[in-house]
Amino acid sequence: QELVHQVAAVKQEPGGEKVVFVFGEHGPELVSGADIVIQNPGVPRESNIIKEAERLHIPIESDVSLFLRFCPFPVVAVTGTRGKSTTTALIGEMMRRLHARAVVAGNLVALAILVVGLATRSC
Repeated sequence: QELVHQVAAVKQEPGGEKVVFVFGEHGPELVSGADIVIQNPGVPRESNIIKEAERLHIPIESDVSLFLRFCPFPVVAVTGTRGKSTTTALIGEMMRRLHARAVVAGNLVALAILVVGLATRSC
C-alpha cells in the first residue's frame, strides 16, 4: 500500500508523468530511449538491463546517489555491518533536539530520495 502512495507521489511531481515504474521482470529493451536508469541495490551489476544501459552510455544511478546529489542540506550517513538502526535512531534523536525539522531517512522510515522533494518545499 505504501508503494502505491510513493509511486503516486512521484507521478505528481513536475515531470513525473515521464517516469516509468516496472515491477517484475526487466528486459534490456526497457532502457532504449531512457535518460537515466535507477538501479535498485538488489539488481546485480551483471544483469542484462544494466549491461544494456552501459552499452548505450545511459547514466546509471541509485536512489542514494540521487539523494546525495540533490539534497540541499547536510547529510549524516551510517554504514556498517551491525548497529546501523540503533545508531541512526540515536543520531536522529540528537539532530531533532538541535533542529526540530531534522529527518531520519533511508531504510528505517522514509525513502531518502522522496525526502528531498518534501524538505526543499518546506524551506
